[in-house]
Amino acid sequence: WTTEPGAQLYTGQYLAPPSPGLEGRHYKAYSGFCLEPQVWPDAPNRPYFPQATLWPGQIYHHVTEYRFRLP
Repeated sequence: WTTEPGAQLYTGQYLAPPSPGLEGRHYKAYSGFCLEPQVWPDAPNRPYFPQATLWPGQIYHHVTEYRFRLP
């Protein structure tokens, strides 16, 4: 759940094997994913998208909550 208006999903498809990871492990392409809540992608270049610029003195506050349930 997030208060951000958009999100990016990165699947790791372009990881150059072997990519070094935690505790010396090596990760292959598609070994994980990243979910990035944010303003709409490319918003600074699209005038018809909601504003994405944070000006000096403005406060940026959003909430993102990840919940996981294991069997």
